[in-house]
Amino acid sequence: MNKLKISGLFLFLFMTVGVFAQKTDDYLFKIDKKTVSVEDFEYAYLKDRKNNIQPPVTIPDFLKSFSLLKIKVAEAEASGLDKDPVFVSEYNKYAESTKNKYINDTASAETAAKLVYDRLQYNVEVSKIYIPFTSDKLFPKDTLAAYNKIKEIRASIINAPDSEYRKTARLYPAPESPAEKDIVWTTALTSPKILEDAIYNTPIGSVSEPIRTNTGYYLVKTYRKRPDRGEVRIAHILFLYPENATQAEKDSVRSLSQRVITDLDDNQPFEGICQAISADRATAPKGGDLGWFSTRSNLVPQFDSIFYSLKKLKDYTRPIEFDYGFHIFKLIGKVHLDPWPEIKPDLISEMEKHNRNGDIESLKLKRLSQKYPYAINSKVLRSILDIADTHHASDSLFFKNLPDLYNKKLVTIRNTEYNISDFVDYIFNNLSAKSTLSTDIVYEKLDGFVLNKLTEVNEKRIIDDTPELKHLLQEYYDGILLFTIMDKEIWTKASIDTEGLTKTFDWNRNKYTWTEPKYKGYVIYLKDRAAFDKALAIQNEYGSQDNFIQILTKSFSNDSIKPLYIEKGIWAKGENDFVDNTLYKTEIKKEVVGYPFFFIHGKMLDQPQTFEDVKGLVIQDYQDALEKQWTEYIIKKHKVVVNNEALKRLTQKYQQ
Repeated sequence: MNKLKISGLFLFLFMTVGVFAQKTDDYLFKIDKKTVSVEDFEYAYLKDRKNNIQPPVTIPDFLKSFSLLKIKVAEAEASGLDKDPVFVSEYNKYAESTKNKYINDTASAETAAKLVYDRLQYNVEVSKIYIPFTSDKLFPKDTLAAYNKIKEIRASIINAPDSEYRKTARLYPAPESPAEKDIVWTTALTSPKILEDAIYNTPIGSVSEPIRTNTGYYLVKTYRKRPDRGEVRIAHILFLYPENATQAEKDSVRSLSQRVITDLDDNQPFEGICQAISADRATAPKGGDLGWFSTRSNLVPQFDSIFYSLKKLKDYTRPIEFDYGFHIFKLIGKVHLDPWPEIKPDLISEMEKHNRNGDIESLKLKRLSQKYPYAINSKVLRSILDIADTHHASDSLFFKNLPDLYNKKLVTIRNTEYNISDFVDYIFNNLSAKSTLSTDIVYEKLDGFVLNKLTEVNEKRIIDDTPELKHLLQEYYDGILLFTIMDKEIWTKASIDTEGLTKTFDWNRNKYTWTEPKYKGYVIYLKDRAAFDKALAIQNEYGSQDNFIQILTKSFSNDSIKPLYIEKGIWAKGENDFVDNTLYKTEIKKEVVGYPFFFIHGKMLDQPQTFEDVKGLVIQDYQDALEKQWTEYIIKKHKVVVNNEALKRLTQKYQQ
């Protein structure tokens, strides 16, 4: 395909705009029955002025070129090219990816992650009281006993001394709390979202209201807040007591650990000693590396205080005794929280691992509901909740009781109503639920259903509501249709029509001239002397025949390694080193690797003899002739009617 024509296409592609969601009372012109709006024309005109360094064309002149472009697109549509599966697939892929850049609400994901990042910068010291539920599938009545109990506990300790709260906390420990430790430091992404919110939002020294999670009710009391201490990487050497060790055996282990300290103080390598004697054979080959620890690691308090007592890299402890033996710990790494721009992608991914996508979905629902307000039929919702009070929302009996409500309106978004049947379809396509309480599942699914429908509305409205997107899609639509129709009617046709090219060459023979002779033929490269001699012998015998190259190629066809390489062309002096060397005895400044021998076969031409000798120029001229003929045809075929009032207003607006 002619490169000059392709570059022209891209100029058109950047210029084109379109007819998405036209205002029929504000059109500039019609092609057949299809209108082109003033808005779309003005967009194209201003874009052309911005991108063109030449003085701006007048509105009427631009209208001529713009309407011609639209006529060509109309002809492509009339030819059915817009229905071609290849076109439809290509356009839909582009439209989908382009729309997603506007639809995907990365800001919501970033907003949720930024909230978590802000929390990660601080740790909160908390104590929790926990009353568990007694069933996996919960109804509101099942939570009542736990709720009454947690309210009773809160009333008893809200004004009591802290010692009473801590005493109660030991009686009702949270399952995630360390054994026999009622006060712990915690941070973000270590608790369910609703519990994390309470931890960070409860004032220091206060007790929260009851917090219902999937497994039970919590009370949270906050004590202190501190900047996050970062992460530490710890290695250790472990010295174990023998089973049922005597005091003498324990003293022996103690002495060994003290001797190791002496070696370490004498700069003996920690890793080498660890590999040789550490009782932790899982980590010994790695120099005792235990990995990274942070507030989120839920360390036993004793280990937590030890690990963070090491301040400088390579610091190590004295031997620390436990019931089972001694540890020597060493600090081998320490990092603090990365800056927000660097940690953002990893943090969003981390939130997904912790099933915190609900944070993002809630933000999306809030944002989209502001853009497209919706209404819920509270009476119908109450009917659904009444069923959920007695039949769990994950059971078939729940759905068997819904058919009487199927035609009831549940949600209205703009002018579109969605019934219970639509809601049930959504549930069946999204069966998993984060909640365990039956009525909570209804609310969770309703939020998901509304978000799903708001997203659909947004996707449908995004083109009309986003002018930039509308124009991008129209540009691409027009561009690939234009490319397809031009390729079909002009470019490919011109490149393969030998008869047309011959006629074009004959009609314009005086146009195709050279200022100096050119050599037309072949350069034949050979891999070795034997192949070279054989090829020359074949040339001496058959060189005068028109099919010499075919004879030559066939003579070497049985060779397992390709013995020759053939280059075809037309070259003026200075355009091919090998031709110049043969004809003018010039120096060869390049090589064809693997083919050190060569000879040429062809003849000198004073002027081109066939269109093949100037094929590029002939193709371009033939394309121009075909395009002129085709353009005249489609201009007559498609009726263009200009709205003169709109044209007048535009001309006055951009007076030149």
